[in-house]
Amino acid sequence: MIRYLVFKSRFHKKLVHLDDNMCCSYIERGHANLCKQTVLFIHGFECTSVEFLCVSPYFDEDKYHLVAIDLLNHGDSTVILKPVELEEMMSFIRKVHWFCLHLVL
Repeated sequence: MIRYLVFKSRFHKKLVHLDDNMCCSYIERGHANLCKQTVLFIHGFECTSVEFLCVSPYFDEDKYHLVAIDLLNHGDSTVILKPVELEEMMSFIRKVHWFCLHLVL
């Protein structure tokens, strides 16, 4: 059902490998370019990137490139089978930040 909602909303589900043992799942609508502003959505605790599908209709597809990421242990991103330490989450966020900079967001 979730994959259908992502498809219906014109988002594409993607996965990027941040290093040997971490990957980040995200959904994206449109492409980054100089004519569009990129909006990066980051969810809170116990949510996923799919939470932002309901707000996407408020962003004109011709003006905005939308990206919503799944944090560590959320959605299809890397799952760690123990409580996530603050340093692990910070490391994940730093790697996502590096990825976003190179994606030209």
